[in-house]
Amino acid sequence: MEAFNAKQISDPVHGTIGLSEIELELVGCPAFQRLRGIKQLGLANLVFPGADYSRFSHSLGVCHIAGRILSSLVQNNHVSTSELNEHEIQKYRLAALLHDVGHYPFSHAMEDALKEHFADEKLQGEGASNVGSDDYYRHEQVGKQILLNDQDINRILKKQNFDPETDIASVILREKPPQFSNLVSSDMDADRIDYLLRTAHHTGLPYGSVDLDYLLTQIRVDSEKRVCLTAKALRAAEHFLLCRYFDYQQVAYHKTVAGFEWLLKDSLRALITRGVVKCGANDVQLMLGNGDWRFFDDSKIMGLMRDASNDPSFAPSERLKFSAILDRRPPSLVATYRCLLQSNELSNHRNVQMLLKIRLDDCAKRYGVPRETLHIWTQEGMALTKIGSRIPVSQLGSATDDQKDRYQQAVRILSEDGKESIPIVESKQSLMNILSEYALYEIRIYVLLPKGLETMRKVIRDDFLEKLDNTDNWF
Repeated sequence: MEAFNAKQISDPVHGTIGLSEIELELVGCPAFQRLRGIKQLGLANLVFPGADYSRFSHSLGVCHIAGRILSSLVQNNHVSTSELNEHEIQKYRLAALLHDVGHYPFSHAMEDALKEHFADEKLQGEGASNVGSDDYYRHEQVGKQILLNDQDINRILKKQNFDPETDIASVILREKPPQFSNLVSSDMDADRIDYLLRTAHHTGLPYGSVDLDYLLTQIRVDSEKRVCLTAKALRAAEHFLLCRYFDYQQVAYHKTVAGFEWLLKDSLRALITRGVVKCGANDVQLMLGNGDWRFFDDSKIMGLMRDASNDPSFAPSERLKFSAILDRRPPSLVATYRCLLQSNELSNHRNVQMLLKIRLDDCAKRYGVPRETLHIWTQEGMALTKIGSRIPVSQLGSATDDQKDRYQQAVRILSEDGKESIPIVESKQSLMNILSEYALYEIRIYVLLPKGLETMRKVIRDDFLEKLDNTDNWF
């Protein structure tokens, strides 16, 4: 559509990306330009040198793909132009463009650090109360605050008759999600498609070979106006879900990337606890109000970490972690426990975790290693789909709102009559019918040793594995 080509941008993944006038205005806002300073993959570039692309370029890609999907529905006569007119298409493109605008520096690592920090504060003060949005915002909630309170973004949206809350935030946060919200957040959305394609391009790994062009020819809506795929696209959809699974294992959960993420999260916790970094809910509101938010990015945190690495008021183990990140000195992997489990086997995994904590406490005492430099990393069930195993329709009545919403985000396959659709995990012709019953559970033991003590890794590993009762799943 001509309206979405007011400006063309060259992109290494999609070739040419077209932007509308309103999208171009939003991209120029300081709150959006800030995303140039937020890496999509955190510290993954310390392992994959090319993996340093930003959430800025990713957001442009998500907007582009969302537009392609919606245009395909209209051009292929699966949705009428009255139902999905230019204004409606623009609404979902804007939600796609702005979906990451609220990310913290280092994204999920910072969010996790904030959650743990405020949980500890509650335990030490008022008891085990729930940590909520009064304490800190999830990045989607920060995004909503930006939509509502950033003068530039708010003005641009309203000028084109888009309500920042009911039109855009409702799609991003899935608050009473409009019809095509799954294009921005679901098992197969524009966000995940661009992520896979862009990560494959920048890491040099093959796991993002999504057959996007074919999927676009097979996209439909069922009788209940839900976006789905034809049965012919079943294999392409399975391939996408498997690509995403393998990509996460090989990039985000790569042993060295995950090790650096442990150091990063602990370092962020230390900075937050000492008040060096202030980004609770009230702090975010203050930064949004005085304009400091635009400077709150990865480089800001790295500068604070550099200063803290030489500050004797921080504990030696904290300064060791700061320096390990700054000098690219990853923690050592001692051992890995990995297994595929069904939901009824989770107790075995939890028992292993409890055993390992005791072993690590004992190991730290025996070798005089600070306990803070030993770490249990866990992957609590990497599933192939958001809804995991099959959910009988009869059980949906008693499901929570979150479970029902995740069910609605499933990849759906259209029936031969072109009317009804079912989640891919319920299709007996799909591998997902079986594979979705399982999830990968993994436990890793890391140790961060000071310079000169690296040889202790083998001693600790041998001692650690020798005392385990069952080593069948250990590597």
